[in-house]
Amino acid sequence: GLTSDGFHIEGVEHILSALYGMFIDNVVIELRNHEIPQGDGSSFVYVDAILDAGIEEQNASRPLLVVKRPVVIKEDFERFISIVPSDSFTIHYSMGLPYPEIVHGEIEFTLTRDSYTDISNSRTWAERSHIDRLHAMGRAKALEGRCIVINEDGELEQELRHEDETMRHKVVDCIGDLSLLHGMYILGRVRAHNAGHKMHHQLIKGLLDDSSDSSSRRVLRYS
Repeated sequence: GLTSDGFHIEGVEHILSALYGMFIDNVVIELRNHEIPQGDGSSFVYVDAILDAGIEEQNASRPLLVVKRPVVIKEDFERFISIVPSDSFTIHYSMGLPYPEIVHGEIEFTLTRDSYTDISNSRTWAERSHIDRLHAMGRAKALEGRCIVINEDGELEQELRHEDETMRHKVVDCIGDLSLLHGMYILGRVRAHNAGHKMHHQLIKGLLDDSSDSSSRRVLRYS
């Protein structure tokens, strides 16, 4: 969630992902609750609304965060994320989980409005044990009917929209999390394996670190 001046809003990652993925950086959002509606568990409901409302190009510069040196966050050989210099914003995501119905492989994604629209209907997913824990805490209502559920035996309770839907959604999440880089558009290549929100945020901290030995990792310019 996001907190500012005493206000707290939950469930922001998908709408932030849609805004960033569709290159929307000037928008007013009005809420009547403390949580963003989750739609079907993907970011497509927001992409659809953006396309329906139309996009107005404005005469203003867009801030770009240009990656100059690699940043690497690594827990072990099975979980890591990094970003290196590139002339585009590209995410290379790979995943390996012990579930036979989940594709174990990799996806390469370069951000454009068209490519983002293509992955935006990929839904979030969770293990049944995780959802049961949330139920016990009274916090699973938002996931009802909006989540691909993996049972204990590895089978899925829902039919996938894409063979690699789980990896596509990881890219959607990564874009939403990295949009918290003060809304700056990134020129860099992300490489992630079995990463998640925590590691995405660690990557942000690494890029924004202003210590003398790390400030040369990025430079700000305008397009």
